[in-house]
Amino acid sequence: ALLDLDSGAILPFPRLVSLKNKAIEVIAGEVPAARMGPLLGATAKGDIRHLVPRADAVARMGEGGMPALLLFPRFGSGPAERPVGQGEVFMRLTQASTNYVALGEPAFAALTRFVAQVPARAIDFPSGEAAIALVDRLWSEIG
Repeated sequence: ALLDLDSGAILPFPRLVSLKNKAIEVIAGEVPAARMGPLLGATAKGDIRHLVPRADAVARMGEGGMPALLLFPRFGSGPAERPVGQGEVFMRLTQASTNYVALGEPAFAALTRFVAQVPARAIDFPSGEAAIALVDRLWSEIG
């Protein structure tokens, strides 16, 4: 996603999703075959296959919205959730940003506003079903 520096809106940025090993089979069972790229077997990271974004997602990538909740997901344990403080959110987002340093002060100001206005949670989940249930619960709580 992209953060609009002036409005604070989040704009979608649909792109290929890199899937590895067991995730390939799980996702391939949930989406049309046309959305799955070729399998790259036995790489240094194991098997890799890319999930292609939906065409409608690409067509609508100019449509943004104001953020209401930021989630930091982690697969493999839980389900659990915890609040994430503003300092940790700021650090995580700057580390994940590809252009924060290049944008300089406008990026700092926009990210500072974002962190102050948007609640954040770290979520742990053991399965896709548990993740959906956890996200649904958190969404209903802010609703």
